[in-house]
Amino acid sequence: MEKSTYEVAALSGLAASVSVVLAAATPWGLGLSPDSVVYIGAARSLAQGLGFSLPTDSAAMAPVVHYPPLYPALLAMASFSGLNVIAAAKWLNVFLLCANVFLAGIIGYRASGLFPLAILTAGLVATAFPMALVHSMVWSEPLFMVCQSAALLFLLSYFRERACRSLIAAAVATALSILGRYVGVSLVISGAAAILWLGAERWKKKFLDVGIFLAVSSLPIGLWAARNRWVAGTSTNRKIGFHPAGLGELSAAVDAIGAWLSAFWNSPTNIQLVSVCVVVVGGLALGVSRRRLETNDAPANVPGIKMVSFLMALVAVTYLALLFLTISLFDAQTPVDSRLLAPGYVPSLLFVVSAWTLSAQRGPEHGRFRFVAPAIGLLVIGLQLPATLTWLQQHYRQGIGYSSREWQESETIKQLATRMPAAVIYSNAPDVIYALLGRPARMIPRRTMTASNLPNPNFHAELEQMNRTLQAANGVIVFFDRVNWRKYLPSATELESSLRLRLVTKTNDGAVYQAR
Repeated sequence: MEKSTYEVAALSGLAASVSVVLAAATPWGLGLSPDSVVYIGAARSLAQGLGFSLPTDSAAMAPVVHYPPLYPALLAMASFSGLNVIAAAKWLNVFLLCANVFLAGIIGYRASGLFPLAILTAGLVATAFPMALVHSMVWSEPLFMVCQSAALLFLLSYFRERACRSLIAAAVATALSILGRYVGVSLVISGAAAILWLGAERWKKKFLDVGIFLAVSSLPIGLWAARNRWVAGTSTNRKIGFHPAGLGELSAAVDAIGAWLSAFWNSPTNIQLVSVCVVVVGGLALGVSRRRLETNDAPANVPGIKMVSFLMALVAVTYLALLFLTISLFDAQTPVDSRLLAPGYVPSLLFVVSAWTLSAQRGPEHGRFRFVAPAIGLLVIGLQLPATLTWLQQHYRQGIGYSSREWQESETIKQLATRMPAAVIYSNAPDVIYALLGRPARMIPRRTMTASNLPNPNFHAELEQMNRTLQAANGVIVFFDRVNWRKYLPSATELESSLRLRLVTKTNDGAVYQAR
């Protein structure tokens, strides 16, 4: 089942075109969030030879252990080309989007044996809102997804050829996925389980291969955890608690997925027209390919497709299960949203493609039945494309997150940059100040603990300590009005009533205070 040069070129062209759209849609740069600031700060630190570290609330550099190192390391290396870290992140994500779409198409071919379905798979990935979301932000999910897809591709090669080189390549890609995001541990679990189920016939060989896979995939993160214990006394800076995920998180996941497909009806007319045109053009292309889709001799390796179906289902279920376990044991504040669900999109889609292909093979008129899958796929593209286009349109017009126009033109930020060279800054958005100005700032004391949602027992003592520090250093508190998502922080009114603060300046988007 060799793919022709034309087919590979068509798939490459689709992937490259989507990347060009992303580059053109982000003139303000990729979106920045609190997590983005950590990646950027760690990359700056690495580029400056200060190690994988960030400024802390005491203004000293502290090692980063809560986040794995691969994404910031790539940003630091890209910055050596002369680009600043934020610009380097944009071009890295443009490349990663191209790679993710291309790899999805290649695995889609393995999942169906049909090139039209491979192109449709790549098109579904290219137009999906969660893909546009994570690739247009300075986040590590795109890198994780490339590593995940590469690991899956190598695992499929191993199941087909039983070659040790494919097994080791899959383990290396899995190891890189964990160094991109700790949740890559789910790929270790699902990969080992798949090797036991689908690997060599002899159990001795199965266990040997599992041992090789586990050793190679776990060694790098084991060394990283040892480094973290050495420099910070903790492996990942997470404490075990019990705050079980329940129906609320499940409902949030369903709502997020529903939002991907329901945006069509609330979108502007021009976006609806573009979506309809894409579906019409896709339908014409599908008509041209109909004879190939309906032929009884269409390439379909049923045992191979069963392997794809099993592996993709296992990977998707393991990923989601580990997410809910993480929320239940480590971080109650983790939102179940499109970002969190994005890495599960590709394996879930590939499971559907492979399962549908198997169903079509079993039907008495499987050739005609196979034509239904692309038709439904085109309908899904038409439904999910408006959410993606609306998001990219917002990116193009005003940017997203801390890199948006309103932040870059913030009056409070300008006041800080030109009139307030304070040595000590406390803020409800220290990450914004660090990202936009490169000046370290400290977070104001938290009223509740972010990981457990429990009241902070040291809140009042920390307020008094902050007040003394401000008085001694003639520092300032910078409060941004638009930072309203940090419910664990006190409001400006609470700070004014708890401390004797003097209003230095009031801006159109915040205020600056000093201790009396």
